[in-house]
Amino acid sequence: MIETLNAVQPFAIIFLMALFFTLEMFIPHLTPYINRKKHALRNLVIVFFCFLANGLAGAWIGYWISVIQNHGWGILNAVDLDPRVAVIAGVLLIDFDGYAYHVVLHKVSLLWRVHRVHHSDIELDSTSALRVHPLETMIQSVWRTVSFALLGVSFPSVVLFYTVVIPLLFVQHANIRFPWWMEEYAGALFVLSGWHRIHHSDERQHTDSHYGSVLTLWDRAFGTAGPESTIDTLSWGLKGLKTDSDQTVRSQLLLPFRGVAAGRSPEDGQEG
Repeated sequence: MIETLNAVQPFAIIFLMALFFTLEMFIPHLTPYINRKKHALRNLVIVFFCFLANGLAGAWIGYWISVIQNHGWGILNAVDLDPRVAVIAGVLLIDFDGYAYHVVLHKVSLLWRVHRVHHSDIELDSTSALRVHPLETMIQSVWRTVSFALLGVSFPSVVLFYTVVIPLLFVQHANIRFPWWMEEYAGALFVLSGWHRIHHSDERQHTDSHYGSVLTLWDRAFGTAGPESTIDTLSWGLKGLKTDSDQTVRSQLLLPFRGVAAGRSPEDGQEG
């Protein structure tokens, strides 16, 4: 089962992006499109580069997890847990690890330069879900090379985590009006659109909050849930990166090499 889930994930990504992109035409929510075709094309080119980087990173992480398990490294390998409990604990630890990594991306200036590519999208929709600079993918693989060895997570935990997080990524970013009960009840536990879109606001108090990937638990526990806000009043992107020339593929791929004043610096609080 785990091997099957792992094999179908690339196809699930393509299917989900097509599904949510189509649904956005019929039940749009908040994002006013300037030129949807151009926006989607630009994002998909960036996603293509990210896919290539993910292929390399995924191959490495898969190999590295086998090394971790063979050597018995990490917390989960040091404690005697029922195998099923260990798998679920691994999923939770990966989610916490993702939360911690996300916070670091915002707080370390050099990493923020790379992460800005995801945040600078001013027309948030399903194509924004995987709009990540390929450098960020490689940085994450380095982070998880260390953190996975410390945690001792298993291959089943990693596969189950991504089986959950992939559809959630599209729910979080899609320009779709979801049922109120979904946001009200499931959103109390899981990171859904109403929670995550606050993180994409162009106001820093919102951008530097709501870091979780799957569970809202980590933000609530560590005080990064941010101020209460309604997403209906927010606008997306980063101040200083809102012109059409800022949104081109070339500009986005070169963005990590521009100063932190392009957008804002998480260390000095300035906005460009």
